[in-house]
Amino acid sequence: TDDSIASVAVEYFSKKGPQKYNVRSLYYQGVVYYNQKKYDKAIINFTRAEKLAKNVDTLYLAMLKGIQANVYINTYNDREALKYLNQAYKIYSTLSLDYYKDVTKLKIAKSYFNLNEKSRADSILQNLIDKPDIDENIRIASLSDIAFINVVKSDKDLKRASELYEKIMYNGDGSFLTYKDYWAYSFALSNIGRGKESQKLVTQLLQVDSSATAYYWQYLIESSKGNYYNALTFLENFVTLNNNEVNEVLKQSLALSQRDYYESQFEIAEYKAHNRKLTIISGIFSLFFIFGLIYFVISTYTRRLREEKEYYLYYADEISRQLEASKNEDYPELKRKYIELFKSKFDIIGSLYEQYTLFDGKNNSEHIIYEKVSSIVEEFRNDYSNREQFESILNENMDNIVSKFRMEIPKLKEMDYSIFCFMLIGFDATTISHLLNTTMNVIYIRKSRMKKSIEETNPEHKIQFLEVLN
Repeated sequence: TDDSIASVAVEYFSKKGPQKYNVRSLYYQGVVYYNQKKYDKAIINFTRAEKLAKNVDTLYLAMLKGIQANVYINTYNDREALKYLNQAYKIYSTLSLDYYKDVTKLKIAKSYFNLNEKSRADSILQNLIDKPDIDENIRIASLSDIAFINVVKSDKDLKRASELYEKIMYNGDGSFLTYKDYWAYSFALSNIGRGKESQKLVTQLLQVDSSATAYYWQYLIESSKGNYYNALTFLENFVTLNNNEVNEVLKQSLALSQRDYYESQFEIAEYKAHNRKLTIISGIFSLFFIFGLIYFVISTYTRRLREEKEYYLYYADEISRQLEASKNEDYPELKRKYIELFKSKFDIIGSLYEQYTLFDGKNNSEHIIYEKVSSIVEEFRNDYSNREQFESILNENMDNIVSKFRMEIPKLKEMDYSIFCFMLIGFDATTISHLLNTTMNVIYIRKSRMKKSIEETNPEHKIQFLEVLN
């Protein structure tokens, strides 16, 4: 009746598993509550364990069904008990556990008896004792139940009842019989002409049993003899004592129910308070999460915008540098021609950057130059006609090298051909990355792949192509 150890097991296995041990710990804690007659708590444990056991432990599932039936039997709900007993019986049948099957069958018979279906109960019990391999204890329990049915049923067979009781006692199994069985046996003896034996047994029983049931059986015995005055006295004593016992049980039940109710209300209040606390904590964490997410999105966007602005400012600086360098006499001719081709756009970018440096980034000049430079660069990148013209200039001045490269290395991407053209006129990787809106790393990777393609295809102008890329 002490659940201290079971509680530790329940707490541990509910968190750490495995699930089958969680089932068993809940089962045994429920058994403790059952032994304490705390049937409400027991049923809660058994129900929780039953849900878990369906997938992991068939044997314990059957055991749970059986003990839940016991709870319903003890609370006078035999109809519900039958449902669980039949479910347990089916599971034991699939597991081929004959002993557990027979024990369950015995309980089913008792439930039918309690529901006043005595013939059905008797039939089930008869099938049990007819089994050749029946366990001896189950056989004795079945015989005593059959004997009792023969005493209390409407078409009594008192001779058979006494024979069955004697068969049990003479085999040394009298310890299995209850006071109820001995009273029924004394009643049977009294009515088959063995009054002295009956009286002797009654005298022995009165020394150990002073319950209301003892008076009731004495009332039946005296009434069957025609001793109605004595019978009436026993009946009155039975009613008085039985009322006292019932009232005491009701008082205890009421006190127990009130206590359980108050405990339940307290537990519910605690549960609600705990839930409110969890809700508040969850709400606070949710707010922190939302604010954190908003901050992350805004900071990411701001960082990317800043990086993009810095990129275009650097691009503008690079264009200004190239424009300034193109004024020198020793500036390469092809570079000069490329700049001339896009001169109008380069001039605008250069002048914008000069304005930016003049104001030193003040008066929102950074944002203005970012907007205008990004717009011009986009136009420049989509200016396919001038790009084609640029390739024509290169072909005219360098013996059709671009056309040869396109024809002999045909499976490259347009970016690869643009990189090749920019390298022809001497732009470095930094300038090329800005002109093509990519990173220097991409320029180096694509340059390496172009070299590999040239080596693998071994074109006619291989040496010339590699010199450009080197």
